[in-house]
Amino acid sequence: MLMICCSCSTEITIITDSNHEYSFEEINDETGDFDLSCGSLYTVDAETLRSYSEVAYKENVPAPANAKEAAQTGASILDTEYDNWSESKSVLVHFNKEANAWIVHGQLPDRYSAGKVGVIAIEAETGEVLCITCDRSID
Repeated sequence: MLMICCSCSTEITIITDSNHEYSFEEINDETGDFDLSCGSLYTVDAETLRSYSEVAYKENVPAPANAKEAAQTGASILDTEYDNWSESKSVLVHFNKEANAWIVHGQLPDRYSAGKVGVIAIEAETGEVLCITCDRSID
């Protein structure tokens, strides 16, 4: 099950390394949640995030200093791993305090979409990519 519930505020545009344009929005604990069938990405620890990963990404990236940097880095990596990972061309970012990681993911246009959502988790201090996955099942 994939669940995205968001009431986002300010919209900003980012351009990825592969020259794709996405709208970017930061969400906080009060305005959103993101669940895969295995659990919430916003509240689990780093080890749990690692267990969700379907791509072995061995390089560390520069540690994002803020949500916009996390969106830029995460979207650029997701562009290289998946086609159409954000059907709505938007990137949502949340800081997971438990894992000390930026969670960056795409968004579907509506709950009935058969598309997929790419997700990347980047550790905030080291830049370690904890998780890269793409959920195709919507419930």
